[in-house]
Amino acid sequence: MIRVGAIRIAAAKHAIIQTRAAHSSALSKLLKRMREEGGTGKKTATVTKRTTRVRIGGSAGVGSIVGMGILEGMSGLGGAESIASEETVAATKKTRTRKSKDAKDALIHATSTVSEVMAIRAAHPDHVLLVQMGGFYELYEYCTPDLDMLADALNLTVSSPPNTFRRAGFPLHQIERYVSRLASADGGLRRSVAIVDQVAKDHLSPGKNFTRAVTRIVTPGTPLPTTADSVADTNDNCFLLSLIALPSTKANEPLRIGLSWTDINTGEFAVIDSSLGTLLSDLTRIAPTEIVCNLKEDLPPDVASIVQQLSDLQSVHITYRGIDFFDPPSCIAKAVKVQQRIYPIESLRGSLQNASLEESIKLTPNRVRYMNHDASEASVAAAGALFGYLNEIFCGFEPHFHFNSNTVSKQGATMHIDAATMSSLEIVKTMRDHEKRGSLLSEMDQTKTAQGFRLLASRLKSPSTELQEIQRRHAVVQSFCEKTESNLLQTTQSYLSKIRDMERCLQRVHLQSAKPRDVLNLLQSMEVADSLRTYLRQESSALSEPSDLLKVVEKIALPMDLVQKYKNVFSDALALSANGNGVGEDEAVDEDGSKNDGFGGASRALSGYLRGKFQTGIIGRGISVELDNLRAKLESYDEQESTLKAMLTRQYGVEVILSEDAKEGPCVSVPSGKAGVNSEAFKIIQSDKLVEALRRQSLVTKHKFKHTKWTKLFDERKMNEEAIIRAETAIFEECCGSIRAKSSEIIATAEAVAEIDVSASMALIASQWNYVKPNMVDEVIIDVKDARHPVVENMQILRAQTFTVNDLYLDPETRLYIMTGPNMGGKSTFLRQSAIISIMAQAGLYVPASSARLGVMDAVYSRVGASDNLAGNQSTFRVEMEETAYILSRATNRSLVIMDEVGRGTSYQDGLALACGIIKQVLHVNKSLCLFATHYHELPLLLAYHLGGSVAKQEPEQFNIPGAKCVKTTIKFGDNGEFTYSYFVEEGVSDRSYGIEAARLAGLPSDVIEESIKLQRILMDIRKRDEELLAHSFTQ
Repeated sequence: MIRVGAIRIAAAKHAIIQTRAAHSSALSKLLKRMREEGGTGKKTATVTKRTTRVRIGGSAGVGSIVGMGILEGMSGLGGAESIASEETVAATKKTRTRKSKDAKDALIHATSTVSEVMAIRAAHPDHVLLVQMGGFYELYEYCTPDLDMLADALNLTVSSPPNTFRRAGFPLHQIERYVSRLASADGGLRRSVAIVDQVAKDHLSPGKNFTRAVTRIVTPGTPLPTTADSVADTNDNCFLLSLIALPSTKANEPLRIGLSWTDINTGEFAVIDSSLGTLLSDLTRIAPTEIVCNLKEDLPPDVASIVQQLSDLQSVHITYRGIDFFDPPSCIAKAVKVQQRIYPIESLRGSLQNASLEESIKLTPNRVRYMNHDASEASVAAAGALFGYLNEIFCGFEPHFHFNSNTVSKQGATMHIDAATMSSLEIVKTMRDHEKRGSLLSEMDQTKTAQGFRLLASRLKSPSTELQEIQRRHAVVQSFCEKTESNLLQTTQSYLSKIRDMERCLQRVHLQSAKPRDVLNLLQSMEVADSLRTYLRQESSALSEPSDLLKVVEKIALPMDLVQKYKNVFSDALALSANGNGVGEDEAVDEDGSKNDGFGGASRALSGYLRGKFQTGIIGRGISVELDNLRAKLESYDEQESTLKAMLTRQYGVEVILSEDAKEGPCVSVPSGKAGVNSEAFKIIQSDKLVEALRRQSLVTKHKFKHTKWTKLFDERKMNEEAIIRAETAIFEECCGSIRAKSSEIIATAEAVAEIDVSASMALIASQWNYVKPNMVDEVIIDVKDARHPVVENMQILRAQTFTVNDLYLDPETRLYIMTGPNMGGKSTFLRQSAIISIMAQAGLYVPASSARLGVMDAVYSRVGASDNLAGNQSTFRVEMEETAYILSRATNRSLVIMDEVGRGTSYQDGLALACGIIKQVLHVNKSLCLFATHYHELPLLLAYHLGGSVAKQEPEQFNIPGAKCVKTTIKFGDNGEFTYSYFVEEGVSDRSYGIEAARLAGLPSDVIEESIKLQRILMDIRKRDEELLAHSFTQ
């Protein structure tokens, strides 16, 4: 059966027994208030036309007629024209008696449900409660104070009928859609949601049908699993991260910080050691959606500041927990227990040595072996805290995790890219719109699979610093670039386009939430991956250096016996359907699950947060003899039903309908009123000995009664349908179990497919856009010919314009470019493209240039663009200085630093002095490779004298600055005085920024331009005298 982890019927009953006292108290208070308002005394209940099962705001609200005022009873089911007067009197008496009883039942049901939900609310005060009521999830005002705001955001109608609780609701099968809107970090409300399901029949509370319990908590970092065919843009990771900061064990040792993160929809899991200096960079590249950490007062101040910064500026959801939650020994114990479940062999080795849980993973006093990876106690403790939080989220269910071999989790193995650099270079999102479109990731994405896209994003955010790994990635790309005359690349991408998101499909199987479509997608993808492996093996033999590609291909180690066994199990209708299966958008189910159950009905009480309503018939014919026999028997029941319907229609002389009533079970309906049954037909029905008239129901348009033959046939058919459901469920669950047993092979295949996809994508881009393989060397050098900006170049192509290429050469002898030039002359583009080329190269991609010889950089730092943080009381200049201080305190001789107009946010004298001091620090202390763009045209002169250089008095002046080179961008003037930007970088210093010309192009009034030109002449004379005084002061 499809189940939800630890939510078992026995546990649910036990929970309800323990909360009966709370329920009784709530019930007593509610009854007392209603008596005071005159609703439940000796007065006769007012008769209305509502029943205890009414639809309000699209919801089937059981007990919805009960309010805090007068209780209105339910109406008679009659209202039809009387046929026999003597029978009408008796029927009316019975109806009134039944009304009174049903009203009391509704009161008991509603009040006990309310008290039950309020008890759950008390246990989960910070969550939005979605309460299952039959076929709907409801938001109730009594447990949702901000109901109106939530309903408006979800586009739901709030119903407020008289004397009832206000509520809004939606059908069960739309749970993913609405919970995503509530909890999503990307455009959602960022609220945590507790899903309260009907988990078992309640035999303890009178009038109450189901016991309810929280089966799943959804937060921004723990979204519900999405199907492979759901929302289009679901390829991104959604990481939940746990952070723990442990004090140092020795004096003068740094703080020990451990990070652990997972994507519960793909099962990816990793741990890493961090430090105060790298924490912000680590969190930026991981890009978690939610962080679980200590309370602010329990965190070290610097760590708390970084966490708050992520919350304020990057909208990361922060979940705080008390200090006991992060107790290191208990966290490590939790982590080891998870390792025992996922890696039993490693755990067995420790137990054979009679080691304790903690000792079984120790390698040295400070290092441990965890899940086949080296880690620290801090990172393992973070993993334990993560697992503890997930235990809360999944209400005891234990998700599956795996270390992704493509994820670099070793400290120092990735390029340091801080948040400011990631933003200013627009690696994954644009600065202005915070959208993927227009970013480097968007331009580099020609992948065909979801896992390939995630790997590409991971590599761009975390470029490698290991030379051999970088060269290996380039070699795999080269394999696809070599055979340009063949269809290797096109055929490979054709195979890849047929492979679905294997990691997510597999994780749904592990979460016991897989639908048949997920399993079928996974099996079909494995079959395609096997064909891809065979094809690449054959094609690799013709490559000059096939070893690197073949090593990746050989990781595709699929359990083809499993594929062959189950690929034809599912029906052709499922294989061909675009949406798989499930109840339609407009369909609903009754409270007892009697309509459209399928797999969902068989296990609905235990299906928890997963509202996938599976139709029978997903298993193909010829798979099971037992199942085929049951289906044949079902067809015979269909024939018997048709025969019985025709017989009764002839017998009664009126059209009959064989149906199922939600409460009464199988019923026969005949039309009532003038156009329906007449007195003679009614007598025939009454005289039929097979008609059971004890619970005859009279509606406005029809009469309902029970018939022995229909009851017997219905019960037999129902038993047959349930047998079919059990048989199909057993086959489906057997398939899921077999898949779970082969998880390691499937994960390895998904990782290999991802790398092949990224490599093929890069090869396609290289061939279309003339990118080259960079020559990576173990030196400090950046030597690029004809460099371009990948994003800007593509925008230029769309405008039918040509991008101006430029060269760049930095090494230990010339570590710095001082760049001057006009506004809009291309300085910022040159700076950014230089940094992006290094990032692309170390991510394993080809670069936009004619040639590139690059050393491995340990970090890229960017101080480009203007921004402020007014909420944090930080001006633009303050932010600029803080970012600069961060760079100067961390950059090394293997770092690349780009700075654009540093010092511009203050006075001219202060800014020029700061720029000079910063450059001196970068050159002499950090010794980093640096590109420094400025509009301080006096800066080269000041540096030349200040750093012991020289100035050649010629036209134009030549500045000799030790370790630096002066370059500029230029403009071209036409005969009519108009100018154009050349965007070409050449040696020298620009004497003007041409800001007034740029202002004229922007449309400033001509009077303003003319006045500015006059003032400019005066200021240029002053500047010339200042330069002479400066030169004189340094020569004294």
